[in-house]
Amino acid sequence: MRAAPIAFLLPLLALACGDPAADDKSDDDTGASATDGADAADGGDGGADTDGDDGADGGDGADGGDGGDGGDGGDGASGDAVATLACSLLDVAPLDVTLGAMQSEAGQAVILPDREGGYALRMPAEGDGWMTVEVVDWMVVMGFFTEAGVEYEIMGGEIETEPGVNAACPDAGITDQRWTFHDWGAYVVRVDDSAPDVLWFSVIQE
Repeated sequence: MRAAPIAFLLPLLALACGDPAADDKSDDDTGASATDGADAADGGDGGADTDGDDGADGGDGADGGDGGDGGDGGDGASGDAVATLACSLLDVAPLDVTLGAMQSEAGQAVILPDREGGYALRMPAEGDGWMTVEVVDWMVVMGFFTEAGVEYEIMGGEIETEPGVNAACPDAGITDQRWTFHDWGAYVVRVDDSAPDVLWFSVIQE
């Protein structure tokens, strides 16, 4: 008769104590959730780091844009000091020089490098024109400037650059060509007979 009350109380005790296995499972689930949350946070950090790195790389790309400064080299294409000086000489009254009609007469038309004015070269009645350029220093580079379309040849000079538009004043219609001279002396110049009767010409030593 005393066993019946004990059997009645067992379910109540079980409810009061709870299911240990359920508690363990709950703890495991909680731990797993915490771990997953931490992993997610770490992943978020990794993503932030990646984005940051990419952003930094993008910054490097902007530095690459500095290469555009290399375009400043393009400023050189706007014409150097010698080319700019030649442009300014267009506003100065040129000195008249009549060219010889043959190579032996080149010494009768002598021009010098001049930073203060240009020359108005008068071609002979027919044929090529001949003159002499005096070079007074060793190992020098000189700029030769004349009207577009005029062809000339310097005997003994070394071509430094091919003739091209004077970029310092591209609308002026004059060309810019550089020649190197290894020795001082008189250099004969032949101007092709296709040149106009009177042409503007300038020689400037760098």
